[in-house]
Amino acid sequence: MKQAADWPWSSARAHLTGEPDGVTNLEPMNDRLPSPAGLFDLIETDVAAFDALRKAESVGRPVGGEAFQNRIAEQTGRVVKPGKRGRRQQANSALSP
Repeated sequence: MKQAADWPWSSARAHLTGEPDGVTNLEPMNDRLPSPAGLFDLIETDVAAFDALRKAESVGRPVGGEAFQNRIAEQTGRVVKPGKRGRRQQANSALSP
């Protein structure tokens, strides 16, 4: 199966045909894109974009530039950028004998 619409668990078929599948809510995508077919074409031909989306999917972070990520953080009230790596520092009072 090379096309997303061929996957039995994918919502792609419903989005491409515009026919409800009993699970997928088509309205949000239809409100944003006049034709969702272009989105699927981009993902299937742009390997770098597809890889970025897959990576973001596994870590649960949005894909986009700084301004986009700041807007998402503001709208959701959640941290969307990765924090500093490593162990958290304990407060000085906890470290003193």
